[in-house]
Formats: sequence, C-alpha cells, structure tokens
Amino acid sequence: MVPPPDANFAYHGGVPIVDFAKWHVGSSPEEKQKIAGQLVSACQRVGFVFVINHLLPPDKLGEAFAWSKKMFDLEQKQKMLAPHPPGHVVHRGYSWPGLEKVSNSMGDEDDPGLIGKLRQVADIKESYEIGSDNYPEQPNVWLPDNVLPGFRQFMTAFYWDSWENAKMILQAMAIGIGLDEDYFLRYHSGHENQLRLLHYPPVPAANIEDHSMTRMSAHSDWGSITMLYQDDCGGLEIENPQKKGEFIAAEPLQDAIVLNVGDLLQRWSNAYNLADSYTASNWFDSFHFFDQKDPTNGFVQYKNLASAAKSGLIAIDNSGPAPAIYMGVDHTTKDPAGRASVRISSKKSYQYGLFVFDIEHSPGGICGSWPAAWLLSDSGKWPVGGEIDVFEGANDDKDNKMTLHTTPGCTIEKREFSGKIETPNCDVNAEGQGKNVGCGISPPVKNGQSFGQGMNKIGGGVYATVWTSSAISIYHFPRSLIPADISSGKPEPSKWGMPAAKFGAGCKIDEHFHNLTIIFNTALCGDWAGGAWNQSATCAKKAPTCQNYVQNNPAAFKDAYWMIRSVKVYQQGQAKTKLMGRGLRGWVKKTWKKFNDWIGGDPTEASANLTHIWKRVVQETLGKRGFGDCE
Repeated sequence: MVPPPDANFAYHGGVPIVDFAKWHVGSSPEEKQKIAGQLVSACQRVGFVFVINHLLPPDKLGEAFAWSKKMFDLEQKQKMLAPHPPGHVVHRGYSWPGLEKVSNSMGDEDDPGLIGKLRQVADIKESYEIGSDNYPEQPNVWLPDNVLPGFRQFMTAFYWDSWENAKMILQAMAIGIGLDEDYFLRYHSGHENQLRLLHYPPVPAANIEDHSMTRMSAHSDWGSITMLYQDDCGGLEIENPQKKGEFIAAEPLQDAIVLNVGDLLQRWSNAYNLADSYTASNWFDSFHFFDQKDPTNGFVQYKNLASAAKSGLIAIDNSGPAPAIYMGVDHTTKDPAGRASVRISSKKSYQYGLFVFDIEHSPGGICGSWPAAWLLSDSGKWPVGGEIDVFEGANDDKDNKMTLHTTPGCTIEKREFSGKIETPNCDVNAEGQGKNVGCGISPPVKNGQSFGQGMNKIGGGVYATVWTSSAISIYHFPRSLIPADISSGKPEPSKWGMPAAKFGAGCKIDEHFHNLTIIFNTALCGDWAGGAWNQSATCAKKAPTCQNYVQNNPAAFKDAYWMIRSVKVYQQGQAKTKLMGRGLRGWVKKTWKKFNDWIGGDPTEASANLTHIWKRVVQETLGKRGFGDCE
C-alpha cells in the first residue's frame, strides 16, 4: 500500500513533485519558505521527490545525455583508457560491467539466501565517475582528449552546473527546518561531490528475474543527497514503506530531478524536530470538525465549527499563563436527541513521530462521559491502519487507559514498560476479550493523577507518544514533572526512562499503523460509557441508564471540557544502515566520529527534520519496461 497522496502536492507515480520555479532570483521570502516547507514535508512523507523547474535548462540536460551516450558507445578498448583505479578508495573513471557488486554492501538484516545468490554474480552495468579537478583525494581519470574531444570540457561544466542545483536544494532544506539558508552549505564545498554516468547494457530479462544477473541491488545512498537525472527509459524503483520487499516504479518525469536524502544527512538530522505546532493561534484552522452520527453510538450530537463556536462549545481562553484551547459540551439544555459536543481531527496525517499533548484540563471522571485524545488512520476502514488511544477513560474512571486497536496479528508479548497489561491482544475481534477492546495498558501507579478530576487538580500534564517503525511508546508526566527538554522544545525521549506503555514486541508496527490523524472528542454514553454504566456503583446510583442521566442532568457536565495548551508533533531523521555490511558499519562509525569532530559538536543539534521516508531503499533494474538500451 502506497502512502495516500497529500493534498499539498502534485504527484507523479506516487512520488511528490516540488516546483522550484519561484525560488530563483527575485522570489520573496514567503515564496521560498513555501517551497522549502514542501520539500521538507515531501522528504518526511516519501523521501523521494521530483524537483521541477530547477536551474538546469532542458537543452543542457539533453546535451549531457548525448555526451554520456557518445562515451558509452566507444569501443571497449577506448573506454579502458580511463579505467577505474584499483581498490575501493578512489571512485573515478570508467567501471566496466562486472567490476562492481552493490550486494557486497548488504547487511545481515537482509535476506541471506538472496544475498548469497547476488554475491555470486556481478552488476551488469557500466559507469563513468567524475569529480572536481581540485580534489586531490579523488583525482579524476579522464579519457584522452583525442578519443572524445569536448567530453572533459562539457562534463566539467556540467558537474558545476549540477552543484548549483545541489546548493539550491540544500538551502531549501535548511530554510524548511528553520535553519539559516546557508547552514548546510558551510559543510559542502562542491569539491567532494561525484557525478556518475550510468549505462545498463542489454541483458535477457530471464537472467535478471532468476538472479543469475543483476543490475544494481537494493541499496541506500551514503552521502547527503542524491540527484538523479533520468532518461525516458526508467528503471528506478522505490521500496514501499508499508510493505517491505515491494518495489514501486518511479516512472520518469521529463527534465525533472529525482531527489533523495542520503544516509549522512539522515544521521545528521537524527534528532526530534518540530514538524507541526497546534496552539491557540492556529488550532481551529488545523482541524476538521466531525458533525455526523457518533460511530460509537453515543448520546451525543457533534457540532461543526460554526455551530460549536456559536453555542460556546469552543473558545480561546486567555486567563492562564498562555492562551489555551477550550472545547466543552453543552451543560444547559435537555435535548432528547443527545447532548452537544465536539469531535475534531487534524487536517494533516502522519507517518511516525513524537506527539506531545499538553493537557491542562480534561473532561474525564464524570459519569456518562467518554473523552479521548487519540491517533486514527485515515484509511476509513477501521481498524485498518490502526488506532492509538493515548488518553481515554469512561464514567468515573480515575486512571488513564492506553490502548491499540488493530487487525489480527498484533499483541503485547514483551514487558518493556512500567504499566500494567489489562488486555494483551490488539485485534478488535480477539477471542476472550470484549468486542473492540484491543490491547490495553493502565498506568504503573493508580493514584488518580493520570486522568479526570485528579489530573485536573494538579494542573494537568503532558502525554507524549513516540511512534517509530518498531514500537509505539506512551509517557505521562504530571505538570510538575514535565522534563525540561519538552518544555524547551527539544525533546529527548531517550532520557525519559521507561514508558508507561510500550507496544512493539509481538506487533509489526508498519503493517498495522499508517497515516494517522490526531483526534480529540468527548463522547457521552455509547458503547463504552453506556455499556459499562452499571459497572460503576457511583454512576448506577445516579440514574437507571447512562442516557437518562446525561439527558436530564446538564449541570453535571459543566466541567466536562478540554483545556489544551498545545499539541506538538516532532519527527526524526534516522541513520539507515540496513544495507551496510559489518566492515562498512565499522568504517561508518569511525567516519561519523570524525564528522562529529569536524562540525564541532553534536550534529543532531542541527536538527534537519528530513526523513522517515519510504525507507529510501532503491533498486535500479530497468524494471517493467524491459532490460536494454531503451533506444
């Protein structure tokens, strides 16, 4: 399943398009900021981006492809006049078919059987690598001028023309994550880059399919960024983030750059960085208001934005230390159709992230109430795509319930948290559990401060949910114990200790959770609060049924309101080592230490929020279009 399109982008074959037409000289800061934001968002969401209207004109690209064809059309003995130097240190000059084996860089996490087969065969491709003539560590190996007159002159100019594009993209990335425009350029001189011409000679399709030959095995790129200029033959494929091993063709888009983020820049950006901040200044513009029948059969009428504002169900409260968002329920009328309330969902969906809910007051702990702050897939086919209940309870509950709801195949199998397991199976139809219950964990200490009136008395607190490809962890911090790194906007979950709840072992997170939106609602009665009415002695004494009580006691719901200071979503870049072998991993660790020393400290402070992309794994196979020159 490919991540669904984002309305902020045009797409080509599942890959977002970012248009740099208005970036060039004379563009306003606002226009640059918009383009930069789109670029960073696309890198977060997909990781591969088509960049159009860049600095290289179409005729220059056409000329580059023509020169490349002339070079590869030379006789083999002529191409061998500029041979790739022996060893793997210098990457310059001509590499003949069979010289390279990208499979040698595949690590232990990959399919060992397939790796074994691939390492028995060479890559059937040829390449010519070019760099700066002022980079002595990687000296160029040029063809003699009389073999291909004009080739060196053109490719040298094309190298530096491409660097202008790279600078523009690095500047946009910096602006998009809130750094100064030239931040990344201070660590890229242009001399360390590599221009690589690639050609895939014709081979029988059957040999590729049975792995007796290979083009270029699945891999990631190790530098900062990769810019690929494609001809109309195609062949680039991207791994589907929702289904490991499934590759999707990145069909060529004429004159566009295919951009992807490399391992170095991912590692450089290996910190949580603010992606979205929902506060009083933008709250009601950032959420959809649900106004249909309650899916959980509650005695409630959800109101749209206009109706909620008119009836006083929503407001901005300026009485506290900072403006906060008020969302309540009707507490004055006895409407037989249901009590008016609010359910909102974020206009934006997310794939991974750190979600920090700063809640000053919640509606919980009141008989008949069922408030929740949660994350729900936008699949529209619950529970496909998953549900994460961060904060939830019903009736006079005094403690929070943290729950996942999924399709079959997700359970809690390993205790990596401080809370107590209530139900172990996340499948909403699991045998031995109530219908739609899911897998639930309660707080480690049931002191009444994690939910409802007890939480409200101490000024609320923060719930933080960390969602990665391997686990979902939930932390709770009472107001007086909120970590300083959260308050400063630089969260570091690794310093928070054991989470109250963690779901991971026993559940393939990427198979069950994707494209989640943020939801707040206050339901009344319904499947849980109504169904459990008689399980609470306190509530059962108030009225024979939940509906009877909610309808006839409006004043009881005066305190059934949310007061939210903010919801902040952070996302993280991650080092990609999946395709690296053991020896290379050691080299990367040493090189990374040198890089840390070079930039003078912890590079995570640079905070480039660029990834959690389509796993950024590529295979170049000349896939469905056939295997040949594509003349």
